[in-house]
Amino acid sequence: MVKEYKFVSAVIYIHNQQKNIQTYLGLVHSFLREHFIKYEVICVDDASSDESVKRIHELVEKEKLDNVSLISMSVFHGRELGMESGVDLSIGDYVYEFEWIDMFDPETYADKLWRAYEEAISGYDIVTYSSSRYKGLGSVLFYKLYNRSNRSYMELTPERFRIVTRRAINRVSRMNKAIVYRKALYANSGLKVKDIGDKKPEKSFKNKNVIRNKSKMGVNVLLAYTGLIPKIAFVIECVLLVLFCCSFFYLGFSQQPMTNKLHLFVISLAAALLGAIGLIIVKYCELLLELVLKKEKYLFSSVEKLVNSKENK
Repeated sequence: MVKEYKFVSAVIYIHNQQKNIQTYLGLVHSFLREHFIKYEVICVDDASSDESVKRIHELVEKEKLDNVSLISMSVFHGRELGMESGVDLSIGDYVYEFEWIDMFDPETYADKLWRAYEEAISGYDIVTYSSSRYKGLGSVLFYKLYNRSNRSYMELTPERFRIVTRRAINRVSRMNKAIVYRKALYANSGLKVKDIGDKKPEKSFKNKNVIRNKSKMGVNVLLAYTGLIPKIAFVIECVLLVLFCCSFFYLGFSQQPMTNKLHLFVISLAAALLGAIGLIIVKYCELLLELVLKKEKYLFSSVEKLVNSKENK
């Protein structure tokens, strides 16, 4: 078999996977060694409390695996930041992202990995292998709710793995979102995406979001070019001022007790002032949130280049 010359990285997220990590790491490494001249495997241990790290060291030594690195997170960060640390360390032109250990069909898994790579080199920046397997009721509800309100043209589904180009990684890193969710960032990156997996997206999903985005564009144009927000604020403030004036005159002619009149006056004045101030504050809060919120960073205690006895000789 003629091996590919493109440099390929594989990032594997690990948290308490001592049962399957040796089999899975061996499978991924074997696939890369068979198909690529230049490759690397980056294991990200997210503060595992079991023997996952020990099993990785044992496999590297026993099977004489090369080009394997291990990132040890200082504390538990979660899947997203753990994967981000591994992708940041990777140098491949194409990067496989394995966010969870997939042991459904190890016999045909390598074929799926190769198929994804073929799609990537054909021009797709993000190739995902979706799954029809949900990880519980919470997962089902999350994807239902997200896809109903999502405005991108890509429906999110559970994924077994994905392969992304260096351009996609750079695009996502520049998006600088406060909440890191790589799957959604890739879907909204504007780059070419292809899903070759088991779960097929709804046919009507793209058409629904075309209508949504057209509506959103229309509203944005009105807001950006017509000064609609100041006009709305002015109208609301005028209504509140009219109500305030009415209540003021009511104080002079009404036969209500002075206590009731005073309460009405205070309420009307507060409504007029808070109405104007509140509308301004809401708009400025949106701008401040975009400027102030920064992407969360990760902490790791060490980065090891794992070597075997063969390399030490």
